[in-house]
Amino acid sequence: MRLAGNNNVFLDKNIRAGEDWERLIQERVQAAQYFVCLVTPNSLESLYIRKEIEWAAAIPEITRIAICHNGMTMTACPPELQTGQGYTIPEEGADHYENAVHFVLNGLGYPTY
Repeated sequence: MRLAGNNNVFLDKNIRAGEDWERLIQERVQAAQYFVCLVTPNSLESLYIRKEIEWAAAIPEITRIAICHNGMTMTACPPELQTGQGYTIPEEGADHYENAVHFVLNGLGYPTY
């Protein structure tokens, strides 16, 4: 996203020690225009990722984009992500990851070709 010129990207790894990270993540998700979620079988086991998906789904204006990976498919995604845009990475490989990046960037209005 930053390489495409959007410097307003929030990643939870940027939260400083001591901050109320759950409140901060909820505020940032609910204020977002886009919510991109990497969905794997393991990620859906996380209570907090499920919360993030619910927070994004509660705001109809947020465009939700699911990137399915590690055997996950769109039909196996939570219903809140099935209503948005989605891309399934069919297998490991640089070409597949590049296609996923192009899909996300195009979905956010950044032409890649």
